[in-house]
Amino acid sequence: MELAGELGITGYSSPAGGCMLTDENYAAKLKDWMRHRGEAALTHEETLLFSVGRHFRLSPSVKIVVGRREAENIYIERAWRGDWLAVPLDGPGPTVLVQGEPSEEDLRAAASFVARYSDAKGSPAVKVAVRKGAMERIFEVAAASEDLIERSRI
Repeated sequence: MELAGELGITGYSSPAGGCMLTDENYAAKLKDWMRHRGEAALTHEETLLFSVGRHFRLSPSVKIVVGRREAENIYIERAWRGDWLAVPLDGPGPTVLVQGEPSEEDLRAAASFVARYSDAKGSPAVKVAVRKGAMERIFEVAAASEDLIERSRI
């Protein structure tokens, strides 16, 4: 606005809001995607996903997105039904999207994130279903450790 004033530019729209790329969290998620995308092209769905949930990188080839509220969980379940999804079986909690080619260990870790952010996070073990199409794994896991959360956070 100062520069516009110095240059005598008037009559422009208010600069409120702005480009999503100026948002630190959104930009971090985009940078992570660019580092790990391989040959994939950025899709509209991916750009929307950068604004949803908490994002964690489990390995160079596996990322998870943890829904923060019911609307995000619904979005993840509807828009990403072709991917691995993890949901709590012991009560309310997040839907977790698992992107990439997860190992059994990655699926177990994703289940531990469900436990960590669920209403049952204080329980010694939380039952979590991890599904992709007709495939399903049931895990009983403890909540992800604070160390895992912090070192995986995007």
